[in-house]
Amino acid sequence: MSNTDSSENGFVLSRKLAKKYRVTERRRIGEYAAQCVRLRHVKTGAEIFRIMTDDEEMFFSFSFPTPPEDDKGTAHIIEHSVLSGSKSFDVADPFEPCSSLSAL
Repeated sequence: MSNTDSSENGFVLSRKLAKKYRVTERRRIGEYAAQCVRLRHVKTGAEIFRIMTDDEEMFFSFSFPTPPEDDKGTAHIIEHSVLSGSKSFDVADPFEPCSSLSAL
């Protein structure tokens, strides 16, 4: 898959970026009228998944794997302990108050 060739989604890497990234996937998501492209940074292997739409809402996210050192479940136990609330913050689901914001 050529980095600088145009495609049905119109995404083309500049020559400068084409030296640093490789296009590994192109996809159209019809139900969202979205054009998507997956890129891999040549030097580090970092992946970028870009979603292009006509929507005026802007969003970005960075994520990376954080595998545990063992399978004892310590991180999961701490996650539940931290997110289970306390005397000062009595809520069973800390994300529930945020769910009503998604309708805005």
